[in-house]
Amino acid sequence: MLECNRAMKKRRKLAFHILALAIPMICLVILLSQTAFAQNTYLINDGGKVWMYSSYATDPAKVLNEAGLELGQDDHIVTSATGGMSQITVQRKQTVTVVQGDMTMTLTTYGETVDSLLRRHDIALARADQISVPVGEKTCDGMQIVITRAIRIEESYLKEIPFETDYCYDPSLPEGKEQVLTQGVMEQLLCTDDVYYVAGEEVARISVSEIVLRQGTSALVAVGIGK
Repeated sequence: MLECNRAMKKRRKLAFHILALAIPMICLVILLSQTAFAQNTYLINDGGKVWMYSSYATDPAKVLNEAGLELGQDDHIVTSATGGMSQITVQRKQTVTVVQGDMTMTLTTYGETVDSLLRRHDIALARADQISVPVGEKTCDGMQIVITRAIRIEESYLKEIPFETDYCYDPSLPEGKEQVLTQGVMEQLLCTDDVYYVAGEEVARISVSEIVLRQGTSALVAVGIGK
């Protein structure tokens, strides 16, 4: 009888240990199952069109497929987190044509500014070059960018600066009468400019140098104050 009671106690103790180990495992399984089947909310951005979409999927490609978005072979997917929400950005492949003189280039981009595109392909713009699209504008598929190169010509010319006139009072002259005491001389400069032309029209002028050929002097005029 005593041995039977001992056996019963051992069985109960064993059952208690098994139950103590099983409860955490059951809770973990329930937690994992809830996580696996939890619905996630995504912020989808496709070319500036933004909307929210809820899905049980965690793979961005599957989420976009469920949302009805078709991806091209060269399209990219970028994921990020914004304010605790997952964001999926679709970068569509864009083809941009750049025309520069007799040369035409077809470039690939995924959405950037015109300036960034030209810099990335080492296409430098001179100061007076004209471009058909603002450099800060975002690229789009099928965009055509026409660059018109300016022709630089160095031009030199003479420039005269009018002299100033100083006045003094002379009591020996009748009041209001004026007499030139010193003739003024205009200053003369030899100027050199870089002039840029597009289609024969001047679009910009940049001063390069100014050399003084003749120093100017002011004129001196006496004004009578005598009676």
